[in-house]
This record gives sequence, C-alpha cells and structure tokens, in this order.
Amino acid sequence: MRVKLDENPPTALVTVLRELGHDTDTVCSEGLRGEPDDAIWCGAQEAGRFLMTQDLDFGLIERASTRGHPGVLIVRLRDLTPTPVVAAIVDVFDRFPVHSWAGCIVVVTQNKVRVRGPRPRASEGGPPSGLN
Repeated sequence: MRVKLDENPPTALVTVLRELGHDTDTVCSEGLRGEPDDAIWCGAQEAGRFLMTQDLDFGLIERASTRGHPGVLIVRLRDLTPTPVVAAIVDVFDRFPVHSWAGCIVVVTQNKVRVRGPRPRASEGGPPSGLN
C-alpha cells in the first residue's frame, strides 16, 4: 500500500509502516509542512497515496466524496502521544483489510474502527455506504 503521513502522526510510523511492507512517505519530506489541507489532499491524490492524519477536516464528506481517491485514515485516540498511536495503527494494519480501503474514510478511535466506503453514483443504484 502507498501511504502518505500528514505532519501530525508520529514520525516513527514511517519506519513501522515500511517494515510492514508499505511504501510510505510524509508531507514533511515533500516540503508540504504547514501547507493548507487542500494542498496536502491534492498531493496525496496525485501520488496515489492513502493519507494518514489526525486532522478531522480530512473526513469532510465533500472532500471524501471525490470518486477514486486513495483513501484517508483519521486517528482519533484519547492519547495522541507516539506510543499509543503507533500501537493502534499496527493493530489496524494487522487486523483489517487495509488494501481494500481505496476511496474510504477510516476513523480509528479508542474503541473501534469505522469505515465509510465510496458513495455509488446515481446510475449505480443502491444506498450510499454507511459507517461500519
């Protein structure tokens, strides 16, 4: 999986995700530190990378409804220090089919992982995907 870390998750995730076999880069390594969310979102999409962040703004339905985006994972733990965040991400990547999350908004909380899939086009029929 191709992953891009926003500037707020722990940098230790780069090494951990690479050890798990994921092609991982960061917003900071691309010189996007401090850039607006739209620039970061566009950069992740252009690179075809699943974005990992602690920024709730990336979960806005308007942004997430763009068809074909690589997906976004939002970390919403009570304790956002590096050790619990890294442990939670490793657990998620061990237990869930992360490779199937293209086009999804994933929210990792203390108690659960919620996945909102891409919305079907009107021509595809069916109700929009809800949170799991």
